[in-house]
Amino acid sequence: MNFIFPDRVALTRDPLGFLLSRTNHALAPLTPLALGFHRVHLISDLALINDRSFDSGTLCVSDFSSAVFTPITIDDCWDGHQIAQNTTETRSIDCTRVINDMTHNILINSRKSIFSAYQHASFDCWRFSSILATKLTFAALFGSKSMDAFDQRAFTIHAERIYSSRDLIALDFICERERERLKREQLCKQSLQKVGSMIRTAFKHRQPQSVCDYIYKTESETFRSFKEIYQLVLAVHQATAEAFFWVIFALARAKFMRAVIENEADACLLSNGDLGLNKLYLAKSTKNISLEIIRLAPIHNIIVYIVKSCARLVPHGIRSGDKIVICPHVIFRSGRYFPNADSLIVGRAYDVNLLKLQYLASGGGAVFHIVLLNLVLFLLDLAAAFELEVVEGPREFTALPSLQAARPDVKVRLNLRRSRLFR
Repeated sequence: MNFIFPDRVALTRDPLGFLLSRTNHALAPLTPLALGFHRVHLISDLALINDRSFDSGTLCVSDFSSAVFTPITIDDCWDGHQIAQNTTETRSIDCTRVINDMTHNILINSRKSIFSAYQHASFDCWRFSSILATKLTFAALFGSKSMDAFDQRAFTIHAERIYSSRDLIALDFICERERERLKREQLCKQSLQKVGSMIRTAFKHRQPQSVCDYIYKTESETFRSFKEIYQLVLAVHQATAEAFFWVIFALARAKFMRAVIENEADACLLSNGDLGLNKLYLAKSTKNISLEIIRLAPIHNIIVYIVKSCARLVPHGIRSGDKIVICPHVIFRSGRYFPNADSLIVGRAYDVNLLKLQYLASGGGAVFHIVLLNLVLFLLDLAAAFELEVVEGPREFTALPSLQAARPDVKVRLNLRRSRLFR
């Protein structure tokens, strides 16, 4: 036990459990952590996240060589941050409009090819979710033809290596374990280079009406830097893969939830058996369940800010050079904000103040909207076409954080339902 810095041992042993306990018992909006001779503060109050002082604009950072691992800095350029935030929100809405029809068509093609191949055969849920997420991410962001320009399976493998290291690197950074952090980043360097090369190739083969082509032509020069495209692809892919995995597991185990989505899926079907986009307003419970999945399995478990200047943060006891830690997983699981926080509840009421945190947890506003739309359509497609059977996995649905490979091993079988989708 480290008697001088006891929090360091607790954080290393059980990061999310330790941060959750500190959040639930915190009396102040910012809780100082005893981690070393530097100052680290844990945000425990949702209201502080929605304070203008913590507007970050976008999760995309400037240093491409280690973009996935670089913490976000906060300074006193508040007007600039507000402009960036407004730009991000406008971009999110525009992206949603562009991909609405496109994503639906992608899923139609996917279920007739991928889903058909998996009928009546058991498969590894995470592998299936990762590969499907790769297809949907690149098809939506660059167009379906871009997928033929690179090795999709290789991208999935290298992206997973990056994801599995990110939260651990954040912990090393918080605790100032520079040697361990550099070692982890070095191990990921090859994967970062390979993933970057594949994204560049896909971008060169982008098609009209794809999200990246739309933004590239309509947005300012800031987006034309490849670093933002790189971040966007990785964030959409990871958030989609995580969401697909947990939603397949939930559909297979939680029969009450499956029945709700099946009824809404049947109500949204057209006479030819396809989902009608103009009928998606009927799928209110499906959207709510999608929000629950994103809440229970955020892609960013730990987000670190470095304070450059502190004019507006003095009332909170913040000084220049301090580190601020936001843990979406912790706040989403906190009893302070959610009754039965660990459970997936159909019809749960959401506080409007959660919006900014959901954006941060998903990788940004544009990512959140893309993933939410993909997830709603994916849920309706699955429920309309199949009954899911768990072949191997936990007896009850429980969403665990992906940090330190806590994701359970799940194998699922797709059994064809009474449906017109495959006539």
